[in-house]
Parts: sequence; structure tokens; C-alpha cells
Amino acid sequence: MTKDRAGALYISVVAAMLAIASLLGDSAAEKALQSSIAATNTYAHYQAKTIRQTVLGAAGRNPKEVARYERERPWLLANARAHEKARDLASNSDGWFDMAVAFLQLAIVLATAWMVTESAWLRVVSGAFATAGLLATVCGFFV
Repeated sequence: MTKDRAGALYISVVAAMLAIASLLGDSAAEKALQSSIAATNTYAHYQAKTIRQTVLGAAGRNPKEVARYERERPWLLANARAHEKARDLASNSDGWFDMAVAFLQLAIVLATAWMVTESAWLRVVSGAFATAGLLATVCGFFV
């Protein structure tokens, strides 16, 4: 295989890795946003139940409804915290994917420069960035 074909194949593989990292990053960012919204909504529901329970309890009316609110509140709080945890995990993954995208873009740029200049050190540095991009993608996927 000629140097031109090998370089083109290498750039194609790195570009494919870049596309995958970018898609995974977009998905993680969307998941983080959805989880943040769900946590906010659940906390608002929790606060509304707390206020309603306090008002009903202070007025001394409808003790069954006050008891029901008391039973629902811990579940709402736990649910909101679970949404926050999902948000934090997705945000962490998104950071890894963003880093992977940057590394892979640099690998492609350096590989292109290597193809033009035939400089061995550019090939090595491009490979290092591609490896770092692959590792960051794996970290983002499994973190």
C-alpha cells in the first residue's frame, strides 16, 4: 500500500472515530439537559407538596391529605436526587467526549500536514492525538 493510500485510510478511520465521539457527546449533553430539567421539575413538585402540606396542617384540615403528602415527599426528594446524579454522570461523559473530539480533530489536521510534508514527527504526534482521542472516547462511554 502506498503512503498516500495508507494516509487516506488513516484519516478516514480517525474521521470515523471523530464522528462517533461527536454523536456520543451530543447524546450525553442532551441527557444532561433532560436530567437537569427533570430534577428541577421534581424539586418544584416536592416544594409544592411541602407548602400544601404545611398550609393544610396549619389549618388543621384534611389530615388524610396531609399524611398522603408526608408519604409522597421522600419519594419525590429521592427521585430529584436520582435525576441530579444522572445529570452529573452525563455531564462528566460529555466532557470526555468533547476532549475526544478535540484530540481527533488535531489528529486529522496533523495527519494532513504529514501527508503534505512527509515529516515523520507529524505522523507520530498525529497518532498520539488519535490514541488520546480514542482513550477519551472510551472514558466518556464507560464513566
